[in-house]
Amino acid sequence: DKGALTVITNGDSKNITGADRDKYIKNGDDDTKIGGKGVLTQVYVVDDTDKDDIDDVIISMINTYVAQVDGDYDEENKELELDDLGLALPADSTTLSSEDFENLAAFSDGDYVLVTVNATDGEIKTIQSAETVTGAVTSYTSTKNVTVDGKKYEYSQGYSSTYSLNNDYDLVLDTYGYVIYADGVEASDDYVFITKTASIGGVNKSFEAKAYFTDGTTA
Repeated sequence: DKGALTVITNGDSKNITGADRDKYIKNGDDDTKIGGKGVLTQVYVVDDTDKDDIDDVIISMINTYVAQVDGDYDEENKELELDDLGLALPADSTTLSSEDFENLAAFSDGDYVLVTVNATDGEIKTIQSAETVTGAVTSYTSTKNVTVDGKKYEYSQGYSSTYSLNNDYDLVLDTYGYVIYADGVEASDDYVFITKTASIGGVNKSFEAKAYFTDGTTA
């Protein structure tokens, strides 16, 4: 006889029976892999004395997803809107209410955040700030890792990306330090280079300047 095996993935609980059990438990096989990089995986053994020393096993796995804050916290409606970044965030709604979260006012427009989602009702359950690393990509393997400024970062499970070498990128890391999202860093157009100014006369002493902009144009 075998004890019961329960697998809970993002809150969705399933009893595993028959041949499906071999995907999780293989007697004498220490190489069996459960979960993945960036997946919070916990295994519980339930000591059931009523089953003649046959214990039940519960495997819990929680995935982390990335999103970006879309607009500042709405003080009037007490809400915060998230952008799923086109990554198919498995949530029914990306609008969070202060009735469910106490820290929404701490987030600002453009912040990257890490969220967890309950698979049974599609609700976002937790939200926290994500750490970001910015630098030039010097090498990468599209499905495994990326090297920025000489430091290699492994990918979170299921993530992959390609890059333009020697260009700057923002790497968004999950709580374990794995890359969960990457975005190219755009050059700022808020700067102008003035090479020369000269008075053009008049009572108000107006001036003329030669300006070079970051897009290569002049005026």
